Amino acid sequence: MLAAAELERIDKCLLSLVTDRWQKVARIVGAAMAVLDQEFPDGFYSQRIRHLVKSGIIEAAGNVDRMRYSEVRLVCTNRDQ
Repeated sequence: MLAAAELERIDKCLLSLVTDRWQKVARIVGAAMAVLDQEFPDGFYSQRIRHLVKSGIIEAAGNVDRMRYSEVRLVCTNRDQ
């Protein structure tokens, strides 16, 4: 089990890669793995993405259980869909 500070570091990295435009989860995960020197397997980063979606910090389209079939973007309250 990782410490809260370590999870926060990973989540901050993931969030730094998510924009207000839809992007494939696989792309975000791959970029995070490069930034963090592949400290963890891709499934771990994908799990953190799902956590951020469930927390309402980012929004998702598609099946977030499958990285290549889902996209995420930052949640914005003043956006036209």
